Formats: sequence, structure tokens, C-alpha cells
Amino acid sequence: MKHKLNKSLIIEEAFKYADQNGLDKLSMRTLASQLGVKAMSLYNHIENKEDLIESIVDHLMGLLTYDDNNNWQTAIKHRSDALKDLLLKHKWGLMPLMYGFHNGPYITKDYDRFIGILRHSGFSFIACDQIISSVNAYIYGFVLSRINFPIEVENYQKVADDYKDFFPKDQLPYLWEMSNEIRLGRYSGITDFELGLDFIIKGIETILKEKGEL
Repeated sequence: MKHKLNKSLIIEEAFKYADQNGLDKLSMRTLASQLGVKAMSLYNHIENKEDLIESIVDHLMGLLTYDDNNNWQTAIKHRSDALKDLLLKHKWGLMPLMYGFHNGPYITKDYDRFIGILRHSGFSFIACDQIISSVNAYIYGFVLSRINFPIEVENYQKVADDYKDFFPKDQLPYLWEMSNEIRLGRYSGITDFELGLDFIIKGIETILKEKGEL
């Protein structure tokens, strides 16, 4: 052990371990072995595994960077793209970020910043909370779908061709027609993240204009 053990060092090592092996294999004992110390020594800096995971998830959110010097629509797009890319790079971070109450400094700072973007554009606090929840839910859902989808995007056309009889044309005409578009190369089948985000933003604009809040 070349460096004095401290919480920052523990978090950095745990973060690297999660990137390489996922959260399932992360334990206090394994982490201690990686650091070359006894497991009990970690508890002088980290309460338990839950505290460790919360700490590395907060560390992950500290890596989130985006430009917010624009109108609220563009700022949302920049943040959404950045968070989506961050979670696709560090896949282990998605599930713990989705659940639980987070009070880490980076996570709370991101939430405060997002509120500020919307408040400066005239949104009420209620609207801010609803917008943030909707946008985050979309990002998390997209990443979760992408991570767990059983087919690699570059194989969509081949799989569609291999399963050309899976949707009988006479019984499921619309599914057949959609899969046929992929087989013919006229549609990639890849979910367009930006398009879905535009739907949400346009929906927010429409609803708030109808309510007279925008």
C-alpha cells in the first residue's frame, strides 16, 4: 500500500473495479484485497457496502458535464445526451441511480442545476420537478433498454431476415410490415434517442402553453 488509505482512494478503486467487473462482484473484502489492506480498515472511511455504492454513484455523477448556456430546450438536450452517454459507458451506475434517495454532493448539485435552468426560464417549482422526473425517466428507460436488448444494433437487419416468418403477414400485418422495412434496409430499427427527447420537450411546451404557464 503506497498511499495512505482514505475515502477518496477507496471510491476511486471501487469505481474502477465496478467498471471492470460490475457491482455484483464488488464487496468490501474484494475491494480491500485490491487496495492491499484488511477489510476492517475500510470501515474507518465507509459505513458499509450501501454507503460505498452510493459514494461511487455520486462520483459518477460528478463526471457529468454539459453546456447549459442556452435556452431550456437545448440545455435539456445537452444534459440528456451527456447523461445517456455516461451511463452507457458506466453501465453499472444505472440501477443504483434509478432507485433510492440520493443526497451525495454531485447528485444534489446536478438536480439543483437542472432546477435552476428551468426556473430561469419561468417554470414553477412544480413544473420543474415534473419535467426533471419525466426527462430522467426517459433517459434511464432508454439506457436500460439499450443495455439489455439481446441483439446488437449492427445485427438488426440480419436478425430481421432470419426471423422473417416470426410475424405471419396474415395475422400480424403491421408487425410484419415494420420488420420488412428493416429487412429491406429502409429502416434501421434503432431507437432514435433525440427523436424521443424531442417528443418530450414538445409535449412539455404544448401542455404548459395550454395551462398558461409558458
